[in-house]
Amino acid sequence: MNLQETKDRNETLFKKEFRERTEIPQCLPMQVDIEITTRCNLRCFTCPKTYSKEKGVHINRELFERFAQATFETARSVNLTGFGEPMLCPDFEYFFNKSVSAELEVGFITNGTLLSPSWLERFLQAKTHVFVSVDAATPQTSRLMRPQLDFDRLVQNLQLWNRLKAQNPDSKAHLRFNFVPTRKNVHELPGVIELAAKVGAERVEVLNMRLNDLAESARKESLVFHIPLARKWFGKAREKAEALNLDLILPPGFDTSVDDASAEEIARNVDTPVEVNLPGSKYPLACSAPWFRINVNIRGDVFPCCWYPFPMGNLVRENFDQIWHGEKYRKMRRRINTRFPHLGCKECLMIWGITAGMPEAIFRKEHLVDRMHTFLQKLRRNRLGFRKHSNE
Repeated sequence: MNLQETKDRNETLFKKEFRERTEIPQCLPMQVDIEITTRCNLRCFTCPKTYSKEKGVHINRELFERFAQATFETARSVNLTGFGEPMLCPDFEYFFNKSVSAELEVGFITNGTLLSPSWLERFLQAKTHVFVSVDAATPQTSRLMRPQLDFDRLVQNLQLWNRLKAQNPDSKAHLRFNFVPTRKNVHELPGVIELAAKVGAERVEVLNMRLNDLAESARKESLVFHIPLARKWFGKAREKAEALNLDLILPPGFDTSVDDASAEEIARNVDTPVEVNLPGSKYPLACSAPWFRINVNIRGDVFPCCWYPFPMGNLVRENFDQIWHGEKYRKMRRRINTRFPHLGCKECLMIWGITAGMPEAIFRKEHLVDRMHTFLQKLRRNRLGFRKHSNE
């Protein structure tokens, strides 16, 4: 059986076992995320790293190889990303080549500062998904969001991608923008969409700001506290995207509640396979993460996704099968798509999570039993002294 046949068989198993909510699946994760560095060359307004004194580190090859050996043969895609700028990692080239040789689609989130001509050419020769964080359409606003960024140089790099892509029409590489809106920059979202269209980006995905570990001055800029402003500019952004025929993903819940129709739209458009939840469920989506993906951070801690706050195990101390089929994973698979999921899943801001990225909209609708369950979960977490990890 060749690599693609192995991956096809694993995908068939995943679809069956996610549908059946199998606790001990035969499938292995189809998407694997590994944090290869926690260092960054920027300090961005919306990033917890800006407000932390922790020094970044790079992953070691031994841990990467252990993870790759367990997952690459059956996976479809790998994200070489994490809480840092992945292209700063001295082994980025090695990790990229290893992933390509395993016939994986390689994705990573970058601030774009290191997108050299030689790297752009290499990305265009592989199945690469380059997610560039772009939080402004003008140098002036860019300086507010990312003071160290040379915005004009970033635009030049993106224009070069577009020219090289035109010379490689058969390329299977993709460029997308990630935009984190705040009160400071949301007015530039239509301009960012226009920039994306000019440089050949296929999608702009607007991501809710993660409030954990941010300074109060940054947290108060979240659009969660400025909903009328969000509605105004998200509406203009939607019009701009439609006019330019560009794919735009907006966080739900700002102009409407997360109803069945919007849940179905999310399920159709996001890359992660999700399902609309059963009728009557307070959670709009059924999350596939405990079957579909896995996330390993710089220390070897294993998580079911980039959001869930507590590790399933550690690859330095345990083997992969012990973790993937262990009790923590089994419990998560039992509970995640029920009425009483883990608190970490209830608080999820990811658009493909059970809340469709709007946990507050769900919390507001909870009845007494559900509110009590959430209260007890928070009480237990506080008593045990758990803290959310930052790993995206």
